[in-house]
Amino acid sequence: MNKAALHISSERDHSPGRPDEQRAEEKKRLRAGIKEDSMFDIVHSPHLSYPEPVPVVKDPVVLGLNVTTGGYYSHNASAALVRHGRILSLCEQERLDRVKDSGSFPARAAQACLDAAGMDITAVDALAVATDPHFVAMRTGRSPDLSVVETVWLRMYHQFGSVPPLLFLVGHHLAHAASAFYPSGFSDGLVISWDGGGDNQSTVVYRGGESGIEQISEYRFSLGNLYNKFRKFLNLSDKGSLMGLASYGAKEMGLLEGYVHPEGLKVHPALQFARGREFLTDPELLSRLGPPRLSSQPIGERHVAVAAQAQYAVERLCRGVVEQARILHPSPRLCLAGGVALNATFNGMIWREGLFEDLFIQPNAPDGGLSLGAALEAARRLSGRVPRNGRMQHTFYGPSFTAEQVEKTLNLCRLPARRVESEEALLAEVAGALDRGSVVGWFQGRMEWGPRALGNRSILADPRSKAMADKVNDLIKYRDEWRPFALSILAEHADEYLLNAYPDPFMITTAPVRTKRAGRIAAVVHADGTTRPQFVQKETNPRYWSLLDHFRRRTGVPGVLNTSFNLKGEPIVCSPLDAIRTFASSGLDMLVMGEWVLEKEPYPSAARRPGVSRKG
Repeated sequence: MNKAALHISSERDHSPGRPDEQRAEEKKRLRAGIKEDSMFDIVHSPHLSYPEPVPVVKDPVVLGLNVTTGGYYSHNASAALVRHGRILSLCEQERLDRVKDSGSFPARAAQACLDAAGMDITAVDALAVATDPHFVAMRTGRSPDLSVVETVWLRMYHQFGSVPPLLFLVGHHLAHAASAFYPSGFSDGLVISWDGGGDNQSTVVYRGGESGIEQISEYRFSLGNLYNKFRKFLNLSDKGSLMGLASYGAKEMGLLEGYVHPEGLKVHPALQFARGREFLTDPELLSRLGPPRLSSQPIGERHVAVAAQAQYAVERLCRGVVEQARILHPSPRLCLAGGVALNATFNGMIWREGLFEDLFIQPNAPDGGLSLGAALEAARRLSGRVPRNGRMQHTFYGPSFTAEQVEKTLNLCRLPARRVESEEALLAEVAGALDRGSVVGWFQGRMEWGPRALGNRSILADPRSKAMADKVNDLIKYRDEWRPFALSILAEHADEYLLNAYPDPFMITTAPVRTKRAGRIAAVVHADGTTRPQFVQKETNPRYWSLLDHFRRRTGVPGVLNTSFNLKGEPIVCSPLDAIRTFASSGLDMLVMGEWVLEKEPYPSAARRPGVSRKG
């Protein structure tokens, strides 16, 4: 074991919920049969007193990991495989173990990434994790907790039987920044990472350039924590529900006066986490807001006002951070990452105000995207060059399944399905079903990366009627009725429906809908007259683009309602079996997996043996 490189602390871990005896037992179990001195040759952190030099590798293959055990708070374990600046495969652990925001070690996600790239672990030059205990120790004055180093080595060894010799420690927010700047295609840019917190930071501003990423300022408040406090107060299922509800209220600060100071960029401690408390407890603030909402209570005007003012406060604070950042580094290009970067309302607003010529938001902005940033930053350190491979145009980097694998699953489940081998016939049939009011589960190609379904693991419906949105909510998604659905629209026709919209391929900004067109896409127009669009390009997803074009030619509307293929509280489906289970457990009318079509209506010949048939 290279103890000089590890800089291991003798301080024992006394973290809550992890007794020393439990840790010792787990370590003993994992170390059974492994030589005591087995570990990485080099563990690299720029924050070591004397960091060891690393070998120069021209085009390094790096496997990035977001590990939620050890270090400071993180969630949504994931893996990312890159060859210098080129993304090979990306996967979140939740898609495989079927636990939303999974905190399990991402061994299966790492395996999925290697499988998708046709590699094994011996082809990987280095691992990278999105936490740096030495950075945290430097800020807190404590000894570094390096349990994450041993956890990574042991878990990887047990999964693969071999572990790359190098491990790079990449700070939480640096990894967020890297996930946005390096895939942006920008030579220079302003980069902001903002979330609930990680590695003792919450809101950090960076400068991205030819030599990499450099921190230029930070703020000691957490926008993610502020938002989460109000979500808990309102007893909402997630932060998207708060943002959706906020659109029904007025943009003002009355209830939060004295608690949020956008001009001075200050937030009252009552709106931040204190000793792990996630709830509002300040007596004066509660006297203004009233009692927290119970889950059995309907949403009232008071709740709408609280949501609207919380959203407005976050918008004002975000705008203030951006304005100060532009003074420090007046770049015409902006990159965003971290959970707050999912705030589509603010993202659309900052684009429409014309402060920047170009904008890039990491599509997996929350912690699931950390593995990609860690991998790209490690590739920079290994090669001595900034990763450059153009702009990230799509998110289709996950597992895929062949027609034969789909057929095998259908036969295993003894389900009557049809194989439509003509793509033109398949697309015409699905477009017709959507036109007739069917809700379709659409399962194609490689799975998306991040929280948005973008045409490969999507639930699709006709956007023309508000009643369709109600149907999707009531029978399939079981979501809060005020949450809006998104619009997938042909990029060539987006300007006909949207005003001053960012050409967003990732469904992560909002845009106003032209008044004369709003009635044509009523199911995806929110209370404030906006929609959350996905610009669909033929070059990045030709089959999905062609489906939308078939629907356009049939109905005159160049887009569809698109929501993620999952039930409430579950991850987006990954495999054919996941898709079939969700299809059977919901009000979906049709399931299309590759060339295979499954419908719930009974077939004319009900007596025939269940199985698959072929149709040209």
